Amino acid sequence: MNLYGFFSTYLLPNIDLYFKVLLIVALIYLIIYKMFCVNIEDMITLIAIYLGVVFSTAIVTFLFILKIIEYKYFINFLTTTIVFYTIIISFSNKFKNIYNCRKKEYAYSNDKSVFIFSLLCIIFFIILQYMRIEIIGERTAATKGGGTGIITRLLTVFSPIAFFSFLYIMFYGNSKQRIIIFPLFVIPYVYFSLLNISKSAFINILIMLYVFLLLNIGNKKVQVTVKKLTIPLLVFGIFGGIIIIILTASTGFIQAVYLLLQRFVAYGDVYIYAYIDKNIDNFEQVSFLKYLFADGLRTFRLVDISYVNDVEIPGKLMNMVYGAGTTGGPNPRFNIVGYAFFRFFGSILFSVFCALLFVIVRCIFLGSINGSFQKQLFGFFLFKNLSDIEQDTSVLPRFVATFVLFFIFYSLFDLCINFCMPINKKRLILYENNI
Repeated sequence: MNLYGFFSTYLLPNIDLYFKVLLIVALIYLIIYKMFCVNIEDMITLIAIYLGVVFSTAIVTFLFILKIIEYKYFINFLTTTIVFYTIIISFSNKFKNIYNCRKKEYAYSNDKSVFIFSLLCIIFFIILQYMRIEIIGERTAATKGGGTGIITRLLTVFSPIAFFSFLYIMFYGNSKQRIIIFPLFVIPYVYFSLLNISKSAFINILIMLYVFLLLNIGNKKVQVTVKKLTIPLLVFGIFGGIIIIILTASTGFIQAVYLLLQRFVAYGDVYIYAYIDKNIDNFEQVSFLKYLFADGLRTFRLVDISYVNDVEIPGKLMNMVYGAGTTGGPNPRFNIVGYAFFRFFGSILFSVFCALLFVIVRCIFLGSINGSFQKQLFGFFLFKNLSDIEQDTSVLPRFVATFVLFFIFYSLFDLCINFCMPINKKRLILYENNI
């Protein structure tokens, strides 16, 4: 069943039931996140990132209450979700201990080397964005001969690095450095965001600001600035999304608001496609290792596009629902990926794997709080690329190639900077009590 069929046949006639389910699910997730988050900023960040999880869970529960999906699908979804969060919650004391230790630490960074590194990363980011939009000329910029291209994968590396570097210089650099970095990054970033027609640009900025705030929790200036920007960015994010829908869909304000709400509900589209017509049981069994490395191999053009298509869950679901040749597709949730590759019981073990990976990333991230520039950058990069594993498990195959590229470029930059700027040069020493 497609989304239009779901909305017209099930959702609209039972809209009251859906909102009741949504409210209960939202309260449950609020309690869950409160159990393992280390502070209010951490909680806000994770809720913003995992907002789609709330809507997805509401959709699956809604479908089950109406007896539209089979019992086994709901039980599998419920079991894997409970296992995932139970493991994470069991590490809550570990998270809090790491946070309590790190928030008292100080950060030491080489002032000039950080600025040079940031400058180079932002310049690379601008060049890659220009190549993506002007040369390839597609919003997704993912295809040139098919498959995920090297330009997009490099942007996955340089986009978070450039954003983090920009923030770091704005808060910790001197006035001359801030004057250079601000227009160099902000003007191209706004320009490319407008060209990409990104409805979530302001929300993504807000999320990354809160991630940066968590990493610099001892810096009072960062806390005050981010909190001042929260409401304006949230308002811009909502109205920006509505305006973009009005312009792209050529519709009025009320209809645009409806379409935006429809987009939130559609966070659960992968379950609609997979469960209602039992499409998830029609997947041909393939190797999970092939799925894990297909994107990376295709990025470096070691395999052709057919190799990726054999394991791409979103594309297969879209072809089943809308017909052959359909491009794109929904984000594959970890429940769907686990069931597709390992079936009922294997998906439970897969949820354990995803939860432990989330725990590892979270421990590294929390261990980066108030650390050096390099340490924070690594924590920021991991968080940006892997924290979304619950609601978009495609981050796993993408991360293989992304991490290789990150390691190569980071090592080269670090080597060059340390060679040119010895460690005994001017340091920027950050103390919690005088920032």
